[in-house]
Amino acid sequence: MYLYLSSTLCWNYPIPDVLQIAEAFHLDGVEVWIDQIHFHQSTLEEIIEAKKYTNQSLTIHASSWDLNPCALNPEVQRSSLKEIEYAMEVGDRLDARNITIHPGKMTIEHVDRKHYIKVLRQNLLRLAEKANQYNVHLSVELMEEKQKELITTPNDMNDLLEGLPDRIRVTFDVAHVPLDVEPNNYYEKLNRINKIHLSDTSKEAYHIALGDGESKLDRIITELKDSHLPIVLEGFDQNPSFPLLKKHLQYVEQKAVLGREALENFSYK
Repeated sequence: MYLYLSSTLCWNYPIPDVLQIAEAFHLDGVEVWIDQIHFHQSTLEEIIEAKKYTNQSLTIHASSWDLNPCALNPEVQRSSLKEIEYAMEVGDRLDARNITIHPGKMTIEHVDRKHYIKVLRQNLLRLAEKANQYNVHLSVELMEEKQKELITTPNDMNDLLEGLPDRIRVTFDVAHVPLDVEPNNYYEKLNRINKIHLSDTSKEAYHIALGDGESKLDRIITELKDSHLPIVLEGFDQNPSFPLLKKHLQYVEQKAVLGREALENFSYK
């Protein structure tokens, strides 16, 4: 299992420090959120320098909170595509070739879903051309079932990507699977998976500590033990002691995914 941490688990720290934290916990890599680079005003040169002195592989999560690549407003679309292209540029600079993007959502539900899907496919084609230029893969995240989301089931995703270039892949987020569904069912049905996001979920919240929620995790953890894909521990934590990351690691250790060495360093700095 190639275990990465989402940089948002260490939101209090700039990305160069997050790489050191991941190294201290003997993890394989970091998923760098572009928004965290902006928030801490880190330079790419600082991140490149930190990468030289750690043994961390990198993936990218493009900005998504403020964006919508299939918005009704064409200016919002253009801004979203520009930001996704920036994530590709960062990925190229950092040699982080696997870049997660969100698929966008309905601006209003009164407009037919088919309109949004058509716009999204057109924009994914444009983005695939850019991905080819930057030599990266874009990985569309399977989203949770909630109001206005477009791509929430394996069928939604497989239909969206049918006929699109191979530069477009899939991020499977375990926490986005409905609680009454085995995550394995989605994992086995999805095409083009090249990254896993791993956390727990409950009726109240997504991306909580593994084992603290109600997701059916046992089978999917067993399935992922032998995976060669990047498996990114996810969540958002502003606590400088990153307790959410530690709880994730305790869980995967209990499941015999990690050895003890990953948990020997329970403090940073």
